[in-house]
Amino acid sequence: MRLSFACVIGYMLEDARPFALETQKHANGLANLVDLTWLSDDLPWESPFNNPGLWDIFAAVTVVLLIFYVVGRGLWIVLPLLVLVFTLPHSLQNSQGYILHKFQLITLTILAQAVVVNYAKWFRQKRENPLSADMLRGWVVYYSKGMIAATYVTSVVSKLINSKGLWLWKTGYMAVDQQKSRAQEFYRSLDPAFSGIDPIAAWMVDHTWLTRALFGTGFFLEFAALAALHSRKWALLIGISLIAMHRSIAAVMNLDFLNHELVVLIFFVNIPFWMMWVGAKIFAPSTLEPSGRV
Repeated sequence: MRLSFACVIGYMLEDARPFALETQKHANGLANLVDLTWLSDDLPWESPFNNPGLWDIFAAVTVVLLIFYVVGRGLWIVLPLLVLVFTLPHSLQNSQGYILHKFQLITLTILAQAVVVNYAKWFRQKRENPLSADMLRGWVVYYSKGMIAATYVTSVVSKLINSKGLWLWKTGYMAVDQQKSRAQEFYRSLDPAFSGIDPIAAWMVDHTWLTRALFGTGFFLEFAALAALHSRKWALLIGISLIAMHRSIAAVMNLDFLNHELVVLIFFVNIPFWMMWVGAKIFAPSTLEPSGRV
């Protein structure tokens, strides 16, 4: 699971492309406190990488941290540093006059793991009942799931606040957002296939109540994300449903949240556990059950 999550962190960090951002005129987050444009500065020597600059050093440090993360060594310091190195480039990216919210799920999941590991090290370890290695791993997975579920519930709350409780009703006007997404793709790629009226938007206009029913399903699914904490079976069910929801949104509205899907796949669906469970059922029945809460 750590290896899979490290791959997601590395992939999404590369997607930040901070070396192309040389200003932070619309400072956001940490950019309000410090100048982050140093990520775009040139190195004083020739770099062997495709994108020369201090970003090379930053990326190399991140790779080292991810290696320590995968092998599970020094997590009490590695995880807080990963939170920092993942936050800095995305704070710079969010300081360009527009805000992206595709990275916060990863950042918050790393933060949850950092809090759990440091709580175990600095508080539980000094008591008479310190956490065992197995229990600590279980806590890390459980609270990672809790943080992921909390982000989905936060999405529901923000929808209700911003719509003054009328979000489900206003989904009948989702055709406007659908047409806007199509227009954005057209002006981004100039592909004539995305010009004109979107047929899905036209269908939404003609089927308002059915549109409300379809988007309402996703609304209640996000609210039900907390059920993933009940057991592995519930986490599997909720995880598959959330991935299906994101896939349908990507297909309909061309809004891709691959990072959300990957994190849900890792911590909710949890393929390694179910592979172990199937193996135990075949070779050692009754030794491993999916009823545990970790």
